Amino acid sequence: LLGEPPAHLVDLMHSRFESLIAGAAPEAIMEWAAVDIGLRARLVRAVGRSMLARRFGRCVFVSSCAAECPAEGQGYYAAAKLAGEALYRSLAVELSGRGVTACSLRLSWLDAGRGAVFLERRREAVEKRMPIGRLVRMDEAVETVLFLLSASASSVNGTVVTLDGGLSATKTTF
Repeated sequence: LLGEPPAHLVDLMHSRFESLIAGAAPEAIMEWAAVDIGLRARLVRAVGRSMLARRFGRCVFVSSCAAECPAEGQGYYAAAKLAGEALYRSLAVELSGRGVTACSLRLSWLDAGRGAVFLERRREAVEKRMPIGRLVRMDEAVETVLFLLSASASSVNGTVVTLDGGLSATKTTF
C-alpha cells in the first residue's frame, strides 16, 4: 500500500491494453479478457476460499472512476474495472454473514501508475476541473483503503465507494 506494486504483479492482474472498441484485434481482446478478467476471477476465488476457511476477511478492489465514465480508448480498461467490481460485489453476497466483506474503491486521478503518465501532459487542466481544486492525494487513497480493511468498516459490504474529489458529480470530461 505504501508504494508502487512490483511491475510484474501489475502486469499479471492488469494489462496495458488500450484500444478503441471497434479497432481492437480479436486476439488482443481474448488476451485482455484472460488477463484483466480471468486472472482477477481466479484471485477472488482463491482469496474468498481462504478467508471463508478462517471465517474472517476484508477484500477491497481498487477500481477507477473510468468504470463509470471512460475516456476514449478506455473501453476495455473500464470493462475490466466493472468486471472486478461485479466479482467483489458477488463475493460479498456469497460470503455474507460468514465474517468476510468485499467492496470496491473507485479512485479518481492519482499521480501514480497510469494516472501519472496521463497527468504529465494534462495536470493543470485536470486539477482545474476537479471540484476540490486538486488531485486526490495518494495518502488519502491509502487511508481510505486502510479504513475499508478495518473493523470499523465491517458494514461496508457489496458496494462501491468513490473517492474522486467530487468529479463524478459533475459533467466534466477530459
